[in-house]
Amino acid sequence: MTATPPRPVWADDIIGAAVHVNGGLVEINLADGWSGRLTPAEAVQLAADLQSAVAEANSWAARWNPDTRTYNEVTS
Repeated sequence: MTATPPRPVWADDIIGAAVHVNGGLVEINLADGWSGRLTPAEAVQLAADLQSAVAEANSWAARWNPDTRTYNEVTS
């Protein structure tokens, strides 16, 4: 008996992104039709880089001042 990965492995209906397994590659699809195939090592690095970028973007977004339409300085 052979194993079959779920299709998709992950999907998000809000942004229309999905992750699939395509043979020995990880395939990422976006709603606009873009598709990228990565090695497992590349996919792990992309996930780490994306997590880091989202964390940095969150820290900037938390500093947004809608009244002045600027980013507040970091306070300690």
